[in-house]
Amino acid sequence: MGEYNQKSSVEIVRAILEDKSIPTHVAYQYPETRKLFNKKYRESKVPAKGELFKKIGVEKGHVFADYIRLQEKHPEYFATPKDVKNTCRICC
Repeated sequence: MGEYNQKSSVEIVRAILEDKSIPTHVAYQYPETRKLFNKKYRESKVPAKGELFKKIGVEKGHVFADYIRLQEKHPEYFATPKDVKNTCRICC
């Protein structure tokens, strides 16, 4: 992940758009990359299946996650927000 530390904003934007795993502190180096990164990983709709709602006993609806916050809260499990997103997709 150290490969992104000296990259330009254009290279970081390209990596975000290509859905590569980028650490939050790298994406936050430039205002334009911060905005794009937040758009992709904050308040993101989680593709939850109907089975999930039935299992937890709530009405079917929309589920949203802040992958950046979850990664910050649990760095021992997730290196990047993309890791959180991938885990949520598997679980939901």
